[in-house]
Amino acid sequence: MTVRRPWVGRASAGNGAAAIGVEVGTACVRAVVLRAGAIVWADARSWTAEPTAEPTDARPALDAVLTGLLVDARSAARHSGGRWRRRAMNGLRPPTYVALAPRFAQLKRLSGLPGTSDPAAATEFVHEHAGRLFLRNGTPIVTGGVRALTPDYGEVWAGAYHSPIVADVVWACAQAGTRFVGLTSVAAVLGHALTAADTLPTGAAPAAAEADAVTTPAPALTWSDDDVVLDLWFAADRRVAALRRTPIALCVPAAADSGGSTAPGADGACAKGGSVPTWQPALIARGIDGAVFAAAFGAAHVAAYAAARDPVSLAFTPRGTRAIVGARRAARTEREDPVRPVPRWRLAIAAAACAVGLASAAIAPGLVAVRDARRA
Repeated sequence: MTVRRPWVGRASAGNGAAAIGVEVGTACVRAVVLRAGAIVWADARSWTAEPTAEPTDARPALDAVLTGLLVDARSAARHSGGRWRRRAMNGLRPPTYVALAPRFAQLKRLSGLPGTSDPAAATEFVHEHAGRLFLRNGTPIVTGGVRALTPDYGEVWAGAYHSPIVADVVWACAQAGTRFVGLTSVAAVLGHALTAADTLPTGAAPAAAEADAVTTPAPALTWSDDDVVLDLWFAADRRVAALRRTPIALCVPAAADSGGSTAPGADGACAKGGSVPTWQPALIARGIDGAVFAAAFGAAHVAAYAAARDPVSLAFTPRGTRAIVGARRAARTEREDPVRPVPRWRLAIAAAACAVGLASAAIAPGLVAVRDARRA
């Protein structure tokens, strides 16, 4: 009987493989390598999404920054185990899940959709009416799946993502040799960075329309990035149950007030009104940097456990694949993709085929002469 090692095969949390989580912020990209619930590697790289006076070639592009970060993350994932584990994991691509900042991703609770029993039909409806349901602001967007709140899909959670960012993320994962498994908003993954004590029972979270009501409970987490502050409520399954977007200009004066509890955001900003979050032990172990990598940690957790993935994410489903391919084509029309290096194994096969052809051409006349001599 053949005994198979538990880590040999497809990379997943069940066989002890590592998973990569990435947070794409407006000024920084962070990545976390998670194995068995523990952070084995974490790093951050700076980039800018704002147009500046510098030439385009002098500004770090997202695809280049993210590719370099994922290459280091993949190396750390491979070397995080023992010698035998490194050999078994050498040919595997660690799963990678990406969370986008509020500027690049919109997560909304939609109501009034036509009733249907087919989730694919609801997803297609959101895709066809994306211009009416989501803000574009001059940037093309692609939509992901939907998460039903009612049996007839009349009320759903849905997400829309900036097409150029999606194209850069998918291209970077392919170049770095990691397996892209999904992309979503940071609001959809932050719940996995909190303990169960910070979640609310199903149905206890306020609806989107009730987010400003006086009776609304304090948000489980207040998260800030660039010019947007997110107040988030989570259900018992760690998925977002309600959210409120507020311009950070309206929250900074409240953050300066010492009263009330605060929660650190992606860039260290604070906003009053959120309860003090209780992070997962793996984040607490990192000390002061733990909260900074919370979104990347949540994305890594979702990458490791497929059951935790929110249907609103953009993944390689039939609908999602068409959206990703469309984003890649749109990116090619705006700027030419950099020349991709040819893999060494392809060069070796081409060289071997050329050598065989030259050898055949060299000995063919001699073989023909020998054949003719034997026939004579």
